Formats: sequence, C-alpha cells, structure tokens
Amino acid sequence: MPGMSQDHDALIIWFHGLGEEGDHWRHLQLELGPRFPRLRWIFPDAPKRMISGKGCEKFQSWFDVRSFPVSLGPTCTGLEESIDSVHAMIRDAKLGGMLPARVILAGFSEGATLALLAGLTAPGEAPAGIFSACGWKAGSNRWLGNKRTSILMCHGS
Repeated sequence: MPGMSQDHDALIIWFHGLGEEGDHWRHLQLELGPRFPRLRWIFPDAPKRMISGKGCEKFQSWFDVRSFPVSLGPTCTGLEESIDSVHAMIRDAKLGGMLPARVILAGFSEGATLALLAGLTAPGEAPAGIFSACGWKAGSNRWLGNKRTSILMCHGS
C-alpha cells in the first residue's frame, strides 16, 4: 500500500460520504495526526456512479442509494464491489507490513456503511475496529463473521 513505512504502526482508512471526495476528510489527519504520529491515514475516493435516489445523477459514491431517507436492509448495487475493494486495501496493507489487527475502518454516511460491512465481513484476520458516523446497516449477502471487532457507531446531532 502506498505510503506505508516503518514510522507507522497503525492505519485508519476513512471512507467519505455520497458526493464527497476523500480529501474532504483530510482535516482529520491534520488535526489528529500530531497526537498520533505513528498512525497512517488513507482517504480513498469512490468511483462516480448513478444514484437512483438522486434522479440517476452521477456522484462519487461507494454504492447506489435507492431512496432518501435511506431504508435499512436492502442490497445496494455496487456495495459488494466496494466491500471487495476494502478487503483488497486490507490485504495490501498486510503485504506492506501492517497487520489487520492494527487497521481501523472508518467513515461518514455512505462511507460509514461501507466501513461497517467491510469490517464485519473481512476474510481472515479481522480489523482492529470500525468507526461509523451516520451510517446504517445496508443489505449484503455476506456472513458477518468478525464479531470480536470493536465498533463505535454514532448517529444524530
């Protein structure tokens, strides 16, 4: 994984919300980075895709959202593909020397939903934790096997 070094012994992969870019959340690294100098931050960008709940306009999005407010449970087009890409990021980090037990998946809104499902379904070693800010449990046919993974899930004002 690009940017991995001996100076980092933990990793946060932060997933943005619908219509955002990863750099939108880089302020977290700027604000918290000095307190956690050995923590590596990654802010990936979602691909552009049509969003059914927004009149089929294209947005940067991890998966299709059919309606707003979102409904819990239904499977979403693109979600499985995005989960696979997160699992690949964890594998790449491991190849770069970062153990999955030192990886936290985090995100906001749609990105929080992705972090939650990808973390709970990660094959092999589970990630250290999941932080879900304003996310929800979207449908997936995958087995939620990482029951020991710590989760902080926040929603509200």
